[in-house]
Amino acid sequence: MDKVKSALEIALERSQRVAQQAGSGREWEEQQHRLVGENLARRYLRQEIDVRALRSAVERQPDRAGKAVAKAATAALAREIRLENYDRLLDGIAALREDEEARRWLEETRRACRQFAGELAAEEREAASRRARRAQEELARLGISGTAIAGLNPRKAGESLRQVWDERLAGIRERLVRFLEG
Repeated sequence: MDKVKSALEIALERSQRVAQQAGSGREWEEQQHRLVGENLARRYLRQEIDVRALRSAVERQPDRAGKAVAKAATAALAREIRLENYDRLLDGIAALREDEEARRWLEETRRACRQFAGELAAEEREAASRRARRAQEELARLGISGTAIAGLNPRKAGESLRQVWDERLAGIRERLVRFLEG
């Protein structure tokens, strides 16, 4: 025999279904905001939009949505920071996060990136100079000198140097992402 449910049991089951649907709706909404933020970050990264357009697109969002979109965009930009693009991406993040704590994080990140870039450039110059000296010495040993080697300018920096600096930057980038997502 089927159990007859009381009105209270029916109401509880219905409220649970509504709560689950509302939770799914919030999750869907959060996912949409994240996708919008990541898309804006991608467009900024590709230089399809400038910092003003990035900021404007976020400001056009309703209040709660704008905060979620900005959070997703800043985290996506932070994940893409490299020595080649850090200034532009940090400018984009700064346009979306103007609070004092974010400003301090961004200044620290920018300072570290500048230091890393300067040190990497110095190491690359030194490595290129050493390679040029070794190449000239080897050519001189073979009896080749003078104008025959005048154009010798090995410019390729070792990939190992770049990799070391990318690994150092990764730690800073990860801390910044955790801050921005937190």
